[in-house]
Amino acid sequence: MNMLGAMRKNGWRKGLIMLAAVSLLAGCSSGESGGSSPAAGNAGGSSAAPAANPTLKFLGISANFDINKQGIIEEIKRLTGYNVEYYSLPADKPDEKLNIEVASGTDKDILTLSPAQFAQLSAQGALADITDLVDKYGANIKKAVLPESMELGKVDGKLLGIPNMRDNITISRGIELRTDLMKEYGLTMPTTPEEFYALLKTVKERDKAIIPLSLSPEWKINTLMSGFTLYGDWNEVDGKLVPLVKMPGMKDYLSYLVRLYQEGLLDADYAINKGATVNEKFSSGKAFSIYSGWNGVAQTVPAMKKALPNATTDFVMPLKDKNGKAGVDVPVGAIRIIAIPKASKNIEHAVKFMDKQLQRENPDIFSQLNMGQEGVTYKIENGQYYLIEPAFSEKYSYTWWFVTGIDEKVAPTMWLGRIRRDPNMFNAYEKLNVSLKELAVYDPIGYMPPKSDSLKFRQSLQKLESDFVLEVVLGNKKVSDLDAFIKQWDEAGGSQMEKTVNEWYASHK
Repeated sequence: MNMLGAMRKNGWRKGLIMLAAVSLLAGCSSGESGGSSPAAGNAGGSSAAPAANPTLKFLGISANFDINKQGIIEEIKRLTGYNVEYYSLPADKPDEKLNIEVASGTDKDILTLSPAQFAQLSAQGALADITDLVDKYGANIKKAVLPESMELGKVDGKLLGIPNMRDNITISRGIELRTDLMKEYGLTMPTTPEEFYALLKTVKERDKAIIPLSLSPEWKINTLMSGFTLYGDWNEVDGKLVPLVKMPGMKDYLSYLVRLYQEGLLDADYAINKGATVNEKFSSGKAFSIYSGWNGVAQTVPAMKKALPNATTDFVMPLKDKNGKAGVDVPVGAIRIIAIPKASKNIEHAVKFMDKQLQRENPDIFSQLNMGQEGVTYKIENGQYYLIEPAFSEKYSYTWWFVTGIDEKVAPTMWLGRIRRDPNMFNAYEKLNVSLKELAVYDPIGYMPPKSDSLKFRQSLQKLESDFVLEVVLGNKKVSDLDAFIKQWDEAGGSQMEKTVNEWYASHK
């Protein structure tokens, strides 16, 4: 039985344990930065798509690669019969850009959305109802996506998007630091917030030029949050879900971040850093530690080896709180939802295009788009995928960004083959997940279907939270202002969302 299916059959908590075990052998990568730009499927002077099919426009997540130069575009056109122009959201304020794009009457036909973006746009009535079209033209979609998973694309009984489920259950990020400098300074790996503070302080004392901890303006640093008994956006306390901003440890965590910033242990450019800037500081030796992930080391480690051949790195395990407990939020459910804006003039063709990509027989288009040709770009041994390089990377490295769906039955094993090709990435993946079973705190609302009256506030509330925390860290607001902020959060939709979330959780935990 498929692991995701087992979750629903045996209860999602038990099922998560099963999938977590498989995830040490399987999972999916994602882009982290980039800007809006088109990639036309007819690039390179190739023949045009069949006249019967219109050219479709696809808006994807931000990309840290040039979407115009990917050979997979031609493969998609050849196998589906559709010519597609590709655009990406910028890394800076992607939600705002998306909202403006849709509100202005977008000309895009397909949107790749985060669950929060999907909830926001569906609440605005901006997405097309594709229920009947999927029934008529979506046979492959229905085979690839479990009925239970499909519920995450429904709002008030209407199918507004096709969920791309997480084909991995993993700890994906953590604080990465320079272990060669730790050895030089006689330091050991920290296990508590105070030990981590002392570590950064010693690094600063030993080398005034290095930045002890460099971050972009994000504040949910799972390694540090663990030390204050904080995990995800929703935390179970006495059988109920409490939003992160209302957790007892929130003030202490904010005070800790303020302390790091005021004492020069947190990058002075915290408020303006971009993700790429942070990575460059780390790989060039300007920063001692950063908040990184197993998919990010594919860029940082090779660059560091070139600049600092003797440098070594490792990840800090989630810090222990005052009771000796450690944990880390592990996302579950849909990682993305593919939707069609109501303004599209090609809704029917967009559904047909999405369905075609999931075809598994005569020919197996899904495998060809995601892995290429067996014996040429990959091989299968004992049921596992192994990539043949450089043939695979020449065309299929970034397939995940372009495709509009996954087959839940085979995607996990395909993913494992993809990350195995990069020893640095696979090594980081294993390090971060060595204690997954003991540390994982699964997102309690990961399988909660979006509802027009509940999660529509998620996107705006997350921005409200980020803006407030940034102001506190920079010293423009005080930690004590959290009480007033919580009242503002409640009035901005937080109270309503908290009520709906707990009503759902009471019947599904």
